[in-house]
Amino acid sequence: LEGANLREAKFVGAKLLGANLEGANLVEAYLERTNLVGANLERVNLWRANLEGANLERANLEGANLERANLAGANFEKAKYNEATIWKGAGYDFDTIFPDGFKPEEHDMILDLRGDNLGNMDLSGKDLSYALLQWANLENVIYDKTTIWTGAKYDFNTKFPKNFNYTDPKYGLIPD
Repeated sequence: LEGANLREAKFVGAKLLGANLEGANLVEAYLERTNLVGANLERVNLWRANLEGANLERANLEGANLERANLAGANFEKAKYNEATIWKGAGYDFDTIFPDGFKPEEHDMILDLRGDNLGNMDLSGKDLSYALLQWANLENVIYDKTTIWTGAKYDFNTKFPKNFNYTDPKYGLIPD
């Protein structure tokens, strides 16, 4: 599959352990729950690909383009990446596992919680800057003054905790 044109390919739930996809075109591919453990994804174009729940543990992502990809719940534990790896605009959630020391905000990634029910999650000290909160249920979350909301987007379907004044400018939330 090295260098193959697999644009919009459907590999949902596929087992591609150790596959060599170097230089492949996987633009807008469907890779949900795909097992890519140890795969060579060097210089692979994954622009807007759906990798929700995919396992990319120990995968080589050096020079890969993950721009605007859906990475919710994906596992990147021990994955290799470098300065040429593009993460800009890729969406992740609290279930996404990154390599040690990886900071999504340093790579212009977006915390995408649209439609999520966050239950009783403790958001104290969490940075939700520019997160997508449309349709999210945050009614029972725990938050405090260290929770950062600046630039997070919500809509009329977002459910906030009681007594949380999401329109207060001090929070910096943005209606969508």
